[in-house]
Amino acid sequence: MLVVLFYKPSVHAVPSYSRQTGMPCATCHYAPPELTPFGRKFKLEGYTLVTIPTVSDDQKDHNAALQLLEAFPISVVFDTSFTSTKAPQPGTQNGNFQFPQDASLFLDGAWGSHVGSFVQVTYDGQSDHFSWDNIDIRFANNNGKLFGKNLTYGANFNNNPTAEDLWNSTPAWGFPYVSSSAAPTPSAGALVNGGLAQDVAVGLGLRSQYLDKHDAGVSQQLAKQKTEEEEYMRKPFEPELSTASLAAANAALADPLAAKGKIIFEGNSCNACHGDGGVGTAAAPALVGLSSKLSPEQVAELFKHPTPKMTAGGMPPVDLPPDDLKALIAYLESLK
Repeated sequence: MLVVLFYKPSVHAVPSYSRQTGMPCATCHYAPPELTPFGRKFKLEGYTLVTIPTVSDDQKDHNAALQLLEAFPISVVFDTSFTSTKAPQPGTQNGNFQFPQDASLFLDGAWGSHVGSFVQVTYDGQSDHFSWDNIDIRFANNNGKLFGKNLTYGANFNNNPTAEDLWNSTPAWGFPYVSSSAAPTPSAGALVNGGLAQDVAVGLGLRSQYLDKHDAGVSQQLAKQKTEEEEYMRKPFEPELSTASLAAANAALADPLAAKGKIIFEGNSCNACHGDGGVGTAAAPALVGLSSKLSPEQVAELFKHPTPKMTAGGMPPVDLPPDDLKALIAYLESLK
């Protein structure tokens, strides 16, 4: 029982998208639900990037072409809770255990080449019934042009204002992500802060990358991501391998310095671009086997003074205390 109570699992994103793209959660998320530039692009384009096999059929006569995911894009979240307040609340039982507090089913992924969704249905243990939760269904086409600039255009249908936010930072995605249904909560708040959630007619939003193309801090990274995405899509599909992550974890257990470096690597969100265990993503290269190419001194020099190519890819100079830098390099050397 103590193991269950004190075990703290890692927080992951919706696995349907990870299965669909073949990429780790850190490719799209800094820390779920906050999105990276690649994650915002994936959401903007309707959750339609696919690397797994699909069931397809060419257009015939008046029938439209068919393209469906081979694996059904469904995911499940199950929450349980124990709530105890300092003073008992009137009309409630203190020390309230809910099993489950809620459970959600997600239909998340591509419906076709231009349509995809984030659809959530949730069971509430307090009210004992299922209801619609956040819904975000998107149509997107990224082949448009406007004044000679690339344009992504489309339509977005949702039942919660701010659910369509590309940064996943506004009220629909705000902290706390899950709260107790037994503890007292503030009785007042802005209408947009959950007051309209699931109680409004379907909303319509329009999205484009036109402004991003004019932002020097964003346009260069988007261009690089587009090139790497096209290169990635031309390669044969290969399942993500976790051996590098396992090897790094085992090395970290044996080497306290590498273990400290792993914490620094993840604490500075290096895995957001380079992937968990340094396996690499579409946004940044793999770090596995780095020690066979560069000495620790060379790695340290690159950290302090990135090459123009690294800087163009969004890699900032690494400014760490000497001991932390040494630990980070020890961790990277363990990635073999």
